[in-house]
Amino acid sequence: MLLAPLFLVGLLAIGLPLWLHRFARDTRTKEPFASLMLLEPSQIHRSREHTLKYLFLLALRIALLLLIVLAFAQPVLPWRAPPLEARDRTLHVVVLDTSLSMQQGERWTRALEKARALIDAMKPADQGMLVTADSRVRVVRGPVNASDKAELRAALASIKPTAARLDYGMLMTSASSWLGTNRPPTQFHFITDLQQSATPLQFADLEPPAGVKLVLQDVGTADATNQYVRSVGPSQHDANTLEVRVGGTAPPNTERTVILTVDGKERGRKTLSPNDPRALFPGIAMGPGTHRAMVALEPPDSLPQDDQHFAVLERREPRALIIGANSNGDDVTYFAAAVGALTNPRLAVERTGSDALSQNALAEYATLVVSDVGVLSNAATSAIQRYLEGGGAVLMTLGPRSAQQKRIPLSGHTVAGGGLGNRSEDGGARRVAAIDDSHPALRESQGWRSVRFFRYVPIEPLPDDLVLIRLEDGRPLLIERRIGAGRLLVLTSPLDRDWNDLGVHPLFVRFVGEAARYLTASAAAPNTTVGSVLPTRLGARDGGQVFDPRGRRVLALSDTAGSARLMAEHIGFYEVRGGGRSDWIAVNADARESELARMPPTSIEQWNTLQTSAPAAANGSVPNAEPRSELKSIWPWLLLIAVTLAFIEPLVANSHLHVRRGVTT
Repeated sequence: MLLAPLFLVGLLAIGLPLWLHRFARDTRTKEPFASLMLLEPSQIHRSREHTLKYLFLLALRIALLLLIVLAFAQPVLPWRAPPLEARDRTLHVVVLDTSLSMQQGERWTRALEKARALIDAMKPADQGMLVTADSRVRVVRGPVNASDKAELRAALASIKPTAARLDYGMLMTSASSWLGTNRPPTQFHFITDLQQSATPLQFADLEPPAGVKLVLQDVGTADATNQYVRSVGPSQHDANTLEVRVGGTAPPNTERTVILTVDGKERGRKTLSPNDPRALFPGIAMGPGTHRAMVALEPPDSLPQDDQHFAVLERREPRALIIGANSNGDDVTYFAAAVGALTNPRLAVERTGSDALSQNALAEYATLVVSDVGVLSNAATSAIQRYLEGGGAVLMTLGPRSAQQKRIPLSGHTVAGGGLGNRSEDGGARRVAAIDDSHPALRESQGWRSVRFFRYVPIEPLPDDLVLIRLEDGRPLLIERRIGAGRLLVLTSPLDRDWNDLGVHPLFVRFVGEAARYLTASAAAPNTTVGSVLPTRLGARDGGQVFDPRGRRVLALSDTAGSARLMAEHIGFYEVRGGGRSDWIAVNADARESELARMPPTSIEQWNTLQTSAPAAANGSVPNAEPRSELKSIWPWLLLIAVTLAFIEPLVANSHLHVRRGVTT
């Protein structure tokens, strides 16, 4: 069988040495002769000898060409492989729990000892595989044969536990994907502390893959205690009092101190009461802005990694500015009432006409609402444009003034279809056809399909737009667009009874409130846990730099311009620089990982017996250890022989084709 049979055309080159070897080489030389006068003249007849000459050299050359052509054609031959002792071969998958709880006491040391013992106990016919599991499952090395178990031991020495959380259900349900299907009988050695908080909601998720035998290797202890910082934030009764909550249980006869640090300065120490898991720090006056708070427990316990807690606290007095043709107009009044009804965060609402906009310092406002952007003057448009590019947020509607323009101010959209979208073909109002209810501004999307839209401004979406709501004719009703570092929401129909009946629906107040909350970016604090995606708030076009708690840059400008997704791997403060500002993100260990309570013995026993049987073909086992037939490529050997002949051919050619000298007689 040939993998590249077209190269056999090169066999035609064999005709070249055959043609050359049919002609003898004329090596005759002229010799002096006394006289030709006594010889009778006659015509000289010459003939060329056409027999093959130097057969051994010819055979070498033909063999060399044949080997080169066959090497390129890549022939394969049936090959009967020896038996692989399939009945005795076992794949040992050593899975190490590298979550935070494994750093308590001597758990990690015991885990490494068990892993080394499992690797050393592998039989000569076995295979080994080393895997780590926390918030992600990583195949560190393997599968490798037992003869190469030194690779597994070397890889084991480089593994360290992390601060992430492990979900046993995630590990077991994903095992089929990284184990594969073509494998010998498999033993799943899971080295863990059998933490209760790691068990999934559905016990059936702990079932191992088909044909895999689960072997639990317990390195936990039943009497482990741990105390950790659960949270820190303003007290519900006093905004100037910070409340620290502590979880877990402390070792007996141990007194612990809570230390509070704000913006790098220690603000107080409190001795933790055994009966009260709280510590109050009154009189912590923090000015408007973003503050970094860090709480520490001293002295450290057997799991010191969760004795510190980090938080980003925002003290804001946000204001919203409503802009319209007239500050006392109905549309401005409705928008002001809807934004003012928002309680989290509570916004101080101000109203202004478009002619007085230049007198306002827009940077002081958390968000702007523009009713019919077409009423803005060139100076007002430029001011809002600078506000957006600097990281501001704007909600604007398109009305009669916008429909008269070819290009929409601020957003840059082109007005299509004559500038005005009217009623549907049957004369009725248009309805909403599609809603992206996963967007934060549309969490409560019920009621949109009940709103009637009599008119709207048809615009052509730009390539980087996010269309959130579409009408029945496919035209966008609500679009989100990034302008520099800022965010812009565009509603293509204004708050006008001649254009729609949105204002009479309860949906209107909910939508404006959710949009204002989203635009002010105050719905969620910039805090997350290890193993989660960092909320960097960097868009696809922004670019920025991200530094981890150790001060090392983990994302550069070029990286964030394409994708702002980054996994949090360390506890502490991440700094995000971009859009002309610096933001902080607090990363902590998942509190569930700090709860060291073990699974009940009955659950452990049930998990051990939760096995799935499967036929031999499902796990790749072979019923009879017989020799297997397979195809083996031989082109490397052909090429090696051809190279050898290439060195021999010149030696033979020099011995046959030297010039023969004539002999005088």
